[in-house]
Amino acid sequence: MPNLPHIDQLNEQIAQDADNDEAHFMRAEYYFRHRSYAQAKLDYQAATDINPEYGLAYVALGYVDTIEGSSETACAYFEQARLLYPTNSQEAAWVQQVIWATQNLATYGEDASYYNRRGINLNDLKLYWQALVDYSQALVTDPGYKYSYYNRGLNYNEMGEYALAIKDFTQAIRLKPDDPWHYNDRGNSYNYLKRYEEALKDYFKGISIDPNIAALYGNVGDVYFSLGNLEQATHYIELAINKDPHDATYKATLAEIYLCAGDYEKAWQMVMRNRTLFDQSEYALASDILQLVLACILGHTQAINALEQRLYIAKQLAETVDWDFDSLMRWFNNTQDLSKDTRADIRKYLEVAVGLGYIA
Repeated sequence: MPNLPHIDQLNEQIAQDADNDEAHFMRAEYYFRHRSYAQAKLDYQAATDINPEYGLAYVALGYVDTIEGSSETACAYFEQARLLYPTNSQEAAWVQQVIWATQNLATYGEDASYYNRRGINLNDLKLYWQALVDYSQALVTDPGYKYSYYNRGLNYNEMGEYALAIKDFTQAIRLKPDDPWHYNDRGNSYNYLKRYEEALKDYFKGISIDPNIAALYGNVGDVYFSLGNLEQATHYIELAINKDPHDATYKATLAEIYLCAGDYEKAWQMVMRNRTLFDQSEYALASDILQLVLACILGHTQAINALEQRLYIAKQLAETVDWDFDSLMRWFNNTQDLSKDTRADIRKYLEVAVGLGYIA
């Protein structure tokens, strides 16, 4: 999760444009994070006044009311949010679950399972600080509630608080040592911190418990890719694909591994063969960038023109690339088999890609 802008930046944005609903929302999140709930509420309210269709702000506004003990008012705000989302959307379903949990807490009193459920759906809505409050309250209510340790660990990973995530996953493992996902996600925390040996140990432990989880093999492959061991990376990513052939992540990663190994034609074929899969996934732009680099190397001029336009439109729209290009950058800095002009073009594309703010 990107860091919240500093309060001074947000104050300046609002001073320059009092109708900036996003700045009001972000300042409210800043206040919420620092438990200044009254100030947060004023800014969430301002965001909805400026933009009456700002569904997420209504959810956040309602959540402040739950903290203040006003469940009925909170549910009214949640319902406003739910009605703003398309009827059959995931967002509407998540908000409906928030309403359900809030009503049950009001009816039946403190219950870890209701706090945990509401936390899951707040996390789905990317209201990470609010989810954190619910997971923590679940553990106050029941200190042995293993699900909230695990879910709070996931939430901390989303927030970039990897050391705190490791503590929660470790506690979840202590309470339920035979759950492979606990090891998988603690491994992810270690991976984010570049503590690769510990990450591999956890992933392999997860595989020993359940050898059928594709994510574990994919994550092992990711670690080996980060370590520059392309042979092992290829092996484990291929195992992940065998376990889950419809996951775009593994196939895009394998294309990048082929590229970094210098097998450009094989990488190109991997991208082209899975173009529809990539386009229907969150990795569409990342795969476009991989394809653009390959088209530049292989001299596919027509593809270069279309993909280059796509990249610069993404830059203008300030899109975010959900991909870690560290291995590709390492390949670019070390490879010796590119012409001067090709290197110049690829450097230009990669600078734009990194500038889009990829998520590591």
